[in-house]
Amino acid sequence: MADLLDDIRFGVRMLVKSPAFTIVAVLSLALGIGFNTTIFSAVDSILLRPKAGFDREELVEIYLGDSSGYAYGVSSYPDYREYRDRSSVFSEITTFQSVLVRYRARDESEYLLGEVVSGNFYRALGITPLLGRPIEESDDVEPGGHPVAIVSESFWRTTLGGSADVIGQSIELNGRQYSVVGVAPPGFKGNFPGLASAFWAPAAMVDHLNPSTSSGPGRLERRTSRSWFVRARLVPGVSIEQAQAQMDTIAATLREDLPDAYGERAIKLLPSTDVRLHPMIDGALFPAASALMVVVGLVLLIACANVASMLLARASSRQGEVGIRLALGSSRLRLIRQLLTESVLLSSIGGLLGVLVAFGSTKLILALRPPIPVPIAIDLGLNARVLAFTLGISVFTGIVFGLAPALSASRSTVVQALASGRRMSESASRWSLKNALVVVQVAVSLVLLIGASLMLRSVGNAQTIDPGFETEDIFMLSTHLGLHDYGEARATVFFDEAVRRLEGLPEIEKAALADKLPLGAGVSTRTISPAGQEPERAADWPALDSSTVSPGFFEVMDIPLMQGRDFAATDGAGAGGVVILNETAARQFWPGDSAIGKRVTRERGGEGYEVVGVARDTKVRTLGEEPRPQVYFAFAQDYSAMMYFVARSRGGADAALAVGREALLDMDGALAFFEAKTMAQNLEIPLFPARMGAVLLGIFGVLALVLAAIGLYGVVAYSVSRRTREIGIRMALGARRSDVAAMVVKQGLSLVLVGCALGLSGAVFGTRVLSSVLYGISATDVGTFAVTAALLIAVAFVANWIPARRASRLEPVLALHDD
Repeated sequence: MADLLDDIRFGVRMLVKSPAFTIVAVLSLALGIGFNTTIFSAVDSILLRPKAGFDREELVEIYLGDSSGYAYGVSSYPDYREYRDRSSVFSEITTFQSVLVRYRARDESEYLLGEVVSGNFYRALGITPLLGRPIEESDDVEPGGHPVAIVSESFWRTTLGGSADVIGQSIELNGRQYSVVGVAPPGFKGNFPGLASAFWAPAAMVDHLNPSTSSGPGRLERRTSRSWFVRARLVPGVSIEQAQAQMDTIAATLREDLPDAYGERAIKLLPSTDVRLHPMIDGALFPAASALMVVVGLVLLIACANVASMLLARASSRQGEVGIRLALGSSRLRLIRQLLTESVLLSSIGGLLGVLVAFGSTKLILALRPPIPVPIAIDLGLNARVLAFTLGISVFTGIVFGLAPALSASRSTVVQALASGRRMSESASRWSLKNALVVVQVAVSLVLLIGASLMLRSVGNAQTIDPGFETEDIFMLSTHLGLHDYGEARATVFFDEAVRRLEGLPEIEKAALADKLPLGAGVSTRTISPAGQEPERAADWPALDSSTVSPGFFEVMDIPLMQGRDFAATDGAGAGGVVILNETAARQFWPGDSAIGKRVTRERGGEGYEVVGVARDTKVRTLGEEPRPQVYFAFAQDYSAMMYFVARSRGGADAALAVGREALLDMDGALAFFEAKTMAQNLEIPLFPARMGAVLLGIFGVLALVLAAIGLYGVVAYSVSRRTREIGIRMALGARRSDVAAMVVKQGLSLVLVGCALGLSGAVFGTRVLSSVLYGISATDVGTFAVTAALLIAVAFVANWIPARRASRLEPVLALHDD
């Protein structure tokens, strides 16, 4: 321990003696470690950190395969009851779903995200409320009869005042008073990581909190209303394989007893510890997170290579010191330990500053939240796990970048080390480890810069893509009248009157309704088949993107009707069903023939709908997609309580949006809007992945370029200092100053060109992972590769020119006297 303390004290003195070296090295490492800490914090929050608030051990997620054969579909409430009543392998089985409700306080309304849960939910997960009691099975008996709620700790503190006497108070949800019976613990934010639920209510209240527009049985009785997640706790001693075997038997029985409801569906169990969001989403998130960690890892690699290059140069200048220590009896192992202690000290200081960098950069990550109208709850706090990662990566990098210089410095014999204590010439042609590190820096920097350039060009290209509809001078306002206690008849009257009132405003030219807008956050599909051509199996029915719209929608959006007509006022509930298809759907169903007058159906033998129009194709989900088949239903025949008011303005969408919003509030002051934005703002949703990628890769690419330039400058400057005598001889023999400068620049650029060759080869393979988010540009675009490489070479030339210019100004007499 005494030796270690001596090493640390000596290391501190050495770092203090070389302030320029120490500052550059620490800043390089701080940036590399800081960004790694930031990205790891995000990955940890979403994918790695255990779900707070409950014990996940022995918990399993239960999925019901859907009609297409997908294994991880959700269940209906009757499905949940079947699992609960027929199984014996679970000590508890619970269910839940998310709901969007209208919360009203102080004469203002807003939408809240919450959850409805079965009565045993808190007991099954082992969650103890911070205040009050949990939801109990006695609260989950009579449908609609138990308006009680547990609120989140955040909602209680920020909205309800944070008072302990909140228990027994009421909050208004969808126009009904709910008694607050408890406050959730601070760590529990809900069942969906990344989203923050404001409250939890009994499943018995689902039809009030999530009202359906369908007639007939409520959501607790409809076997086809599959929107419930199911989680269970295994009986002690029962393995998941045993539980799966029993659920396979139950699934077979259900398929036999209820073939129409279960068809070929199977039940699948997964350990809760293996599921973060959903198996389908997790499958995309983990590769994306891994790729992001690789990118920031490459930045750290460049920083390490940078510092290692400087340490190698510093080791050469310390050969005299090494020789003296060897002569005094120090062992090689003792020298290596001392030098490694210095490098770990350096990286530890860089790690401490990296934590400060992480604090700042996490704000950048949070500012890049997706533009979706639901609350995002991502905790990027630097908790113990993240700080342990920072500590580990600091020590690891200190050892990695310090090992080679330590071995190099301690390899000499006493005589060699003492002889090397004098300044000696260094061959320009020798490929040293320092040169190899520069090549690596340049290659990695080029890969990151090419990725950033591709993403930036992609974003630019995306903004020029024709989405198939008008994006200027259009705004949207969405509301859910079912949450405002509007029945279908009253809501229909309100929607019609609201459209007329909007069209009567001088700022608005035309208005209409739609339940889904192209390139929005939601996706809606319906199975449609040409009448008389219905597939035998439900899984074989074509699934078309669908939207319900009112007359005038196509005019507002400037979507031309290629054939037929728009929906009309006569296409009401009592008239025959009508639909409008897009061009792709019409060609898919009746290739080479007109679709007008043909019929489609949503079920075998059904009366179906007449095709009255064919609309031009538009982008539906993403800007880069190939044309997708789409069907439009008439709002008067396909009522939805959740609708968008979409309107074309006369003088600017922003001003018209404010006026339109006030007009609707004049009709109902309690109205809340889920989304209120312009169509241009709506396009931020499909552009978000590309823009976020461009920002992150751009930051990392520029940082990598700066670090590589610093590293290249350091190596060339050090080489010049070691070749002072050689340069003096050359100039004494008649070499011009320009010749000396060219010689030094050539030395540095040779490293850059080798690094560029390796970087271009790596980018050809590495950028292919970006293909899915690139618009109008290939992942191996030659122009981007060439321009980016030229930019890097230009920056490298400047980094070379500074020491080259200094070398060309040496006085021959002084250079020849240099020792």
